[in-house]
Amino acid sequence: MNASLSAIVSEIEGLVLKEDKQYLFGEVKPENIFNVLTSLKNHPQLYFDSLSCLTAIDNGAQAGTMEVIYQLYSIPFHHSLSVKVILSREHPTIDSVESIWKTANWHERE
Repeated sequence: MNASLSAIVSEIEGLVLKEDKQYLFGEVKPENIFNVLTSLKNHPQLYFDSLSCLTAIDNGAQAGTMEVIYQLYSIPFHHSLSVKVILSREHPTIDSVESIWKTANWHERE
């Protein structure tokens, strides 16, 4: 894992950084998602200019949660980051990110 990338990403307010041997990912509270993703795109050393994938997982009635996962990629810097939001299954509402990445318009329809 790129230590300098981890250090920069960890500075983003509202993002709880987690990593294993191969992947860097973060968790965000639903109310912070728009600001965190905007910061990740606009940060000059990160510039996550591509939303590669946006997907959701229903963890089932017993867990009572759903997850929305954003897979980000920086074309000029060749690094990636997954960002996850955990939502209540009873109220799975989250802000759109279409104004950050136009491609989200397609992903968010699903």
